[in-house]
Amino acid sequence: MLLAAVMLAGGLLTGCQKDPIEDDPALPLQDQMPAFSKPHGLVESPFQLTISPASKRGTIYYTLDGSAPTENSIKYKKPLSISGTTIIRAVEKGTDGSFSKIATASYLFEDVLDLSSTPEGYPEMWGPYCQIDGRATADYAMDPSMTKNTKLRQKMKAGLKQIPIVSIVTDKDFFFKDSTDPDTGGIYIHTGTPVGDNLGRGWERPVSVEMFDGGKIDLTENCGICIHGGHSRLPEKNPKHALRLKFKSKYGVSKLKYPVFGEDGPGEFNTLTLRTFFGNSWQHWESGNRKRAQYERDLWHRMASAQLGMPYSTGRHVHVFLNGIYWGIYSLSERIDENFCKTHFGGKKEDYDVIKVDEEQGNKAVADAGSIDAFAELMAMDGSDLAAVERLLDVDEFIDFMILNQFAGNTDWDYHNWYALYNRGAGGEWGTAAGGGRGFRFLVWDSESIFQSVNENILDLDNKGKPTGLFQKLIKNPAFRARFSARVHELSSPGGLLTTERVVALWDSLYHSIDNAIYLEAARWGDYRYAVHPYQTQGKRYDVDNYYMDERNRLLRQYFPARLDIYLQQLRDKGWLE
Repeated sequence: MLLAAVMLAGGLLTGCQKDPIEDDPALPLQDQMPAFSKPHGLVESPFQLTISPASKRGTIYYTLDGSAPTENSIKYKKPLSISGTTIIRAVEKGTDGSFSKIATASYLFEDVLDLSSTPEGYPEMWGPYCQIDGRATADYAMDPSMTKNTKLRQKMKAGLKQIPIVSIVTDKDFFFKDSTDPDTGGIYIHTGTPVGDNLGRGWERPVSVEMFDGGKIDLTENCGICIHGGHSRLPEKNPKHALRLKFKSKYGVSKLKYPVFGEDGPGEFNTLTLRTFFGNSWQHWESGNRKRAQYERDLWHRMASAQLGMPYSTGRHVHVFLNGIYWGIYSLSERIDENFCKTHFGGKKEDYDVIKVDEEQGNKAVADAGSIDAFAELMAMDGSDLAAVERLLDVDEFIDFMILNQFAGNTDWDYHNWYALYNRGAGGEWGTAAGGGRGFRFLVWDSESIFQSVNENILDLDNKGKPTGLFQKLIKNPAFRARFSARVHELSSPGGLLTTERVVALWDSLYHSIDNAIYLEAARWGDYRYAVHPYQTQGKRYDVDNYYMDERNRLLRQYFPARLDIYLQQLRDKGWLE
């Protein structure tokens, strides 16, 4: 697809050319890889690229289409002139017939804004729709009416540098081959939807993933990838699917050890999730969601949890590229599982219960890891004996969890979109409450449907076997109600987390981290429901300066200044605020 940007360059290179690495008999070739003379990243000017072998007698082969190179690929003979976006992968074949590891590098130029709507070798149609007839029309390009606008293009160029870039590189067939074979079918064609035939569920493919951020982050690793999420997998509802990166020894390392969220964040991962922003996004199937598009909601909820000292999944905005094609803004996030528990709280991962809602089992609460027994015992309690409840529940943290969801008016909860964690052992940060520990701890997840209607009232939610069902029983207990009321007063007092000043400060910190980057998302997906697949209602050409800022201004001028008083009055009406 990008071959035109690469030409063989004659003559010798100076300055950046690397000398071939001498043979190291203690290190087999299969544990080494070729070296590129220029690191991956955003590139502003053409350059010449040298590929140095891992041994002085090997032969290098390379590809430019994302596929893994073999001895049948292009043989490297002389430096390459790189003048546009280029994805290169290289391997060395030794004289003994062995092969090195594959080296991968993504060089992204400004022309990523102008890539073809019909890239060579990519299908014109994606997978079949699930709940309506037909197939999804493929969409690869950015809207030229935006990218050719001089003012908007400058913002996009600045936006490319504003947040980290995640470049996923692989054989395009692994994503887009129209086959039902579980070993060869494309994961973007058969997405494993939670309704219908589920075809593609669990399919996993090898990729190289790079992450770079102007020198602050520099990561390249091989891993597995699969489609992630629930109804966001349905092609008719959402063309921009979430992805999950899995680190396994069969692909590369069994655990990624790199601080992808910065030095203050966790440093090792078995899995990372690229969350898509489905609810309240421009590509959403429903017009009201598109009108409310803001890409800060979910991260606001997680960061607010962090400010209250609650456990949370670390996340950050990133740009995602697939074989050099811009795929949009995603939220790179930790996946909550037993490994997450061990990393954050210590102890043995085998001792943790990780409870979540399984949509494929009728939104039933299940143990994603460990046992459901302790959670079932907690949910069966009537709430009258608070001391008994505290044996299995961190009550004060649960109060914060409920207040945050109620205040934010979370309408896509709690029949799903939450986690509960419990440590049955004695190790780590907390053990069983019976042994002096903290009991179950609840975490927010997928909070894209918050801050919608300023009058939203979810206080009557009462889902059996879920957090609201437990809360409705506990709020009848005078001791619990007094603690709940006191905490609301504390959080709504001057300087408290629920005050307009604190809410807006956190919201703005997220907005200003993507205020230029969001123009790329608009160009990539803002016209999807207008020009590609309107689905139920014809969309607009959603952009930043009109639609995004309209919703931002609504939140800043109407929603945030009024929401706290409305929430407090809702609590008084229920008799819950003393």
